[in-house]
Amino acid sequence: TWADHDKRYFHELANIIEARVILCLGRSTFEGVLSAFDTPLTVRIKDYNAFIEGPDNPVAVSLENGQTAYVFALAHCGAMGTLNRNGKKSTDLSKQIEDWRKIKPYLDK
Repeated sequence: TWADHDKRYFHELANIIEARVILCLGRSTFEGVLSAFDTPLTVRIKDYNAFIEGPDNPVAVSLENGQTAYVFALAHCGAMGTLNRNGKKSTDLSKQIEDWRKIKPYLDK
């Protein structure tokens, strides 16, 4: 409910700051941001971890000025997000470090 209420404000903020990348910590946040841009996913997310690692991440959205912003699906960097990212097996951060390394080229665009 809150995401539906706030999505127009988020969309407006992304346009004001001319966001180049939008980092979404968790699936609900990712889906909420895409909804704010009226951008449907072209694939169904069956496994969020696989989606994070897959070729459909990030999703490009258009800003009002014609520029593109890239919306990244990421795991939350807290303890539960790290456990979820590792299949509840460990708190190793190596997968998340690799996820975040994928962002840098988009910042340089």
